[in-house]
Amino acid sequence: MSVAEYKQQSEVNHLSLSGSVIPPPTKLTELRKVELPHMCTTVSTCQGSTYVGVDIEPDNRLRECGEIIRIGTDSKVNSFAEFDGNIYGLAIDGSMMCTTSGVSPQVVSVHDLSTGKLVRSWNHSETIQYYSNSLAIVGGEHVVIADRSNKRLSVYTLTGQIIKQIPCQKLQGANMAMCAADNDSVIVSDYHSDSVYRISITPGRVLWEYRHFQRFEGVTCYNYQYVLAVTRGEKLKIQILDLKTGE
Repeated sequence: MSVAEYKQQSEVNHLSLSGSVIPPPTKLTELRKVELPHMCTTVSTCQGSTYVGVDIEPDNRLRECGEIIRIGTDSKVNSFAEFDGNIYGLAIDGSMMCTTSGVSPQVVSVHDLSTGKLVRSWNHSETIQYYSNSLAIVGGEHVVIADRSNKRLSVYTLTGQIIKQIPCQKLQGANMAMCAADNDSVIVSDYHSDSVYRISITPGRVLWEYRHFQRFEGVTCYNYQYVLAVTRGEKLKIQILDLKTGE
């Protein structure tokens, strides 16, 4: 989704926390375009700023590198943090930013959002490389990360302790996306299985599944009441689903 769409998502979440009731969106309007120096892999927003994961081509560096850049409300692009290897996931919650990067094994990193400094990191068992958001911070305490090599979701604390492994046979191929739904569940979109589904991390079960369109490429929550799922056919389309039921 574009920077404009994610900015709108951030503003809507702020309003929802203040108790305002917002109906489902009827359209998205592009506010502006921002030129990026490298290929974008993932994006998230917080407090008016947009954070974008980009890949730096090997001919520009001695090895493959990833970088998080921050786009402020003035549209200025600034470097925020650099990584070894490509960036495969990015999630922000409160004062912290969590990423996955590297190849085999992938590395999970937690950064201070105010300074960009690394707080801690640990290895994650995923070995499949992909270019879509692969993790979510749930309830400000847990990090849920896809592990498609073993067809499961891994749930960690923000200090890197593994809490549980949730079997998830639906995870297929390389293209998927994830976002937090509430303090106990995540929404997953999967390009190869043509489905969007909600999984509770406590019992580790699927709460609902939506399969009426094909080639899902991205997902985000809107006002904590709706799910916006992006599908790619001849044109990009956004499907609006009820967060509670998936309808």
